[in-house]
Amino acid sequence: LRTHLGPGYRVEAVDTATHWPAAYLADAHIPIARGWFRQDDFPTNAVLYGKLGVRSYVHWLHALGVRYVVRAHAQPDYSARAEAAIAKRLRAVYHSREVTIYAVPHPQPIARGLLALSDERIRIRVRHPGTIRIAVKYSPYWHASKGCLSEGKDKMLRLRNLHPRVVTIVFDVSAGRALRTLAGERPDCDLRKR
Repeated sequence: LRTHLGPGYRVEAVDTATHWPAAYLADAHIPIARGWFRQDDFPTNAVLYGKLGVRSYVHWLHALGVRYVVRAHAQPDYSARAEAAIAKRLRAVYHSREVTIYAVPHPQPIARGLLALSDERIRIRVRHPGTIRIAVKYSPYWHASKGCLSEGKDKMLRLRNLHPRVVTIVFDVSAGRALRTLAGERPDCDLRKR
């Protein structure tokens, strides 16, 4: 995964009964599509809890910038049985006694121009003026060095810029930002100054 994933993509790990992916893959600094908390799975990942088909599954993987699906040869979580069965229908690119890794057909990146991604920092090269969708959940604690951040209808980040440039987006939980968020203020932006 470290060799082939690239900075513009993440991994979906089919959840196991012991939830190992959220611990081990995240600990290895491999960006994953879903975390430990089931209550945080909705509405972004609601498709996984209904009648799941290959087409809707691949669409969901594309929307989150997933390049590979990791399926452990362990008991899947009760909520992941359908996903485990559908993942097997993708093309396997790695197989061991413990795990099989499947390639997502025609993967879509987390964002165009993504240079680096971590838990608290995103670096992105803006090549053209306009708005870029970033497949990272919006939070008022994200702050862009240049341009404007907003929340899309899909609850993901949108970065708007008037000029080509490299933008750094950081997750900043400061006292002032927390108070403004609690008061319901959204970060405002004047693109003319940025």
